[in-house]
Amino acid sequence: MTEEFPPAPPHPYASSKLAVEMVIEAQVRTGRLAAGIVRMLNVAGGADPDPTRLVPRSLAAAAGQSALAVNGDGTAVRDYVHIADAATAFVACLEHMPPAGHLEKYNIGSGSGLSILDVVAAVERATGRRVPLEHRPPMAEPAALISDSTKATTELDWSAKHSDIDEIVRDAWQASSAAS
Repeated sequence: MTEEFPPAPPHPYASSKLAVEMVIEAQVRTGRLAAGIVRMLNVAGGADPDPTRLVPRSLAAAAGQSALAVNGDGTAVRDYVHIADAATAFVACLEHMPPAGHLEKYNIGSGSGLSILDVVAAVERATGRRVPLEHRPPMAEPAALISDSTKATTELDWSAKHSDIDEIVRDAWQASSAAS
């Protein structure tokens, strides 16, 4: 997905992100301020207190807390970006702010897609433990969402340096209390 990809939020969370972009855009149009919108895909790695995200849920399942609930067959593909890469993207955007009255949008992701089963395999490699799965009915969702971060690379001199799934999972496992 490039920054020009037509917005079609598939769920309320994505709709709320688009609504915020529209509010920012309306303020920029006044000509008094500038903005850089940093569109993050699935941020992961490090200590993640959000139990709804795939990596923490997978690590919890590996630690024996519960089976990992998976909608469908686990082949939905998403783009994961390490929290450290996300942080450097925000800094790069602040360092390259457009002039007043201008808005720039940047997609931030690894540029590669991984299925739920790929993430589960990375968790099993990092932990040495099996991740029990509980398959649920599939949900209506895009089969794949992968970022094209070319604009951020070109204009912000940014690139993902820590977003290999094995590094993301290893870092998250080490930071989690489940690793103890």
